[in-house]
Amino acid sequence: MGIINRIRESFGLVRSAQGDGPSPGVVPPPRPAVTGDPMAMIPVCRGVQIIETAIRSLPLVQRDDEGRRVRMSTIARDPDPGTPRGEMIAQMVADLAFNGNIFMLRQHVGGFEVGARLLPAAEVAVTDMSADPTVRDIRYSWRGVEFGPDQVIHRKFIVLPGMLRGVGPITMARMELQGMAETAEYASNWRTESGAASAVVQVDDYLTDETADAVKQKVMAVRAGTPLVLGKGSSYQRYTLSPEDMQFIQSRNFDTTQVARMLGIPANLLLASVEGSSLTYQNIEQSWIEFSSYTLQAYAMPICDALSQLVPARQHIAMDWNKARRSDTKSRWEALKIAVDMGLMTLDEAREWENMPPAAVSQAAPTNEVEA
Repeated sequence: MGIINRIRESFGLVRSAQGDGPSPGVVPPPRPAVTGDPMAMIPVCRGVQIIETAIRSLPLVQRDDEGRRVRMSTIARDPDPGTPRGEMIAQMVADLAFNGNIFMLRQHVGGFEVGARLLPAAEVAVTDMSADPTVRDIRYSWRGVEFGPDQVIHRKFIVLPGMLRGVGPITMARMELQGMAETAEYASNWRTESGAASAVVQVDDYLTDETADAVKQKVMAVRAGTPLVLGKGSSYQRYTLSPEDMQFIQSRNFDTTQVARMLGIPANLLLASVEGSSLTYQNIEQSWIEFSSYTLQAYAMPICDALSQLVPARQHIAMDWNKARRSDTKSRWEALKIAVDMGLMTLDEAREWENMPPAAVSQAAPTNEVEA
């Protein structure tokens, strides 16, 4: 069975054919129930926080169809009057990571659109009411109220054929996260709930249950720091684990690396060490550029597309990647100098790239020098 069909069945979107079921008398092994909150896992919480911080730090710009930067609309500067824009974008990132969807309810006052309210993605139901498979009639339901497609802006993270909702990376890997949570819980309770004996008393002679219980009580009654005296032919061996083994450090370090892969975050940002890798300035810089191009861009595209539905026609919202994909200062300035010398950019355009004022404005700026 393909991954798409497995995901559909996990969401209850399709029903397996009778021929796909197990044969009579064959009982499949039980599967662990998916419980717990992924945000309770430190690597997941940290990973989502890194993506939220990176996306929030990117400036939003408004451009026309030709790519020219235009004055940002009031509705784009403050899409939801009740929520700061940075906080709203952070909520969008969390919805995409955990749920794979963004839902924005358009707000109108006096016939004019004044903003859009971000709805909790987990609370929105999406239904196709059309009886004709060739025509869609999408309806959105939130807290008992139904809305049409012209009232709700819906964007997806991972798009799968035939699914009305998107899928997020944490949703896709929920079984993997369940295993990580079980490992952490088992490590935390290993001393009391592992079922492993703390020590073994070995006797050469045959012991009855009463004698074995008496020996056991004698061992357990010994106070720390006092000697244990046993009879002839008896030995005592205590089983101990190092703190690293007791906490399953190696397995949990691997789990952190798996979370980094799942979220598309460089392992060094999650403070996870990758065996056999050596970090230098060049490959850290390259990994950051790849992080912004393939991970942050995946979140930025649906967010910008959703916000673009609020601005005038033939205009769109984009994120300024200038700072996120910059190289070091020396390489950047050498590249700008080559572009200016070749006539590909003007001096003022190069200065704007560095967030500097035009040359004429800079030269006309007053100084604090006092003539003698």
